[in-house]
Amino acid sequence: MSPFTPVYRDGRSAASLIAELVSGKPYGYLLTFEEIAAQLEIDPSDLKRIHAAMQRTKPRLQSEHHRAIEAVTGEGYKILQPGDHARLATHHKKKSDRQIRRAIKVIKAADERDMTPAERERNRQLGMVLENHEQRIREVEARQSRLESLMLGGPKVIPGTAESVHLAIEAPGLLAQISEEAEPVSDSEVA
Repeated sequence: MSPFTPVYRDGRSAASLIAELVSGKPYGYLLTFEEIAAQLEIDPSDLKRIHAAMQRTKPRLQSEHHRAIEAVTGEGYKILQPGDHARLATHHKKKSDRQIRRAIKVIKAADERDMTPAERERNRQLGMVLENHEQRIREVEARQSRLESLMLGGPKVIPGTAESVHLAIEAPGLLAQISEEAEPVSDSEVA
């Protein structure tokens, strides 16, 4: 067995043991460092191993158990309510946006005079890729914002047929826009 592959009770991985512990707990439950350490049969003060084990467990919890966890400073990890997954995902997205901007700054800060021609070309190409990626993200977010504005804005109830009322509840702004863009229908066409 490799010294870099920690195996815990019954030869199972830390991720397996923690996933087993989490799967039986309700949403909102706080897994304390002591509970996690007891499950792994390690000392509760060994926070480095506990945090590492929890990081390895997150993908398994999400894919196999449809659960997400979040660190609670000084206490342990909280099992998130399903509605909190979007908040956590938004937090991760904001971090990734900052990282892309940092990557662009690093590329731009490089002194190309001290690079070989191959390094200079690689630096420029990577800079273009990163800037294009950031631009596409901004365009998608602007488009999404416009769609949300159309769907969530406007009156909440529009009188009319059941279909139009249903659409008004689902996407009131969209129905209003469709109504404005549609050609008027005469009374003779309706009859």
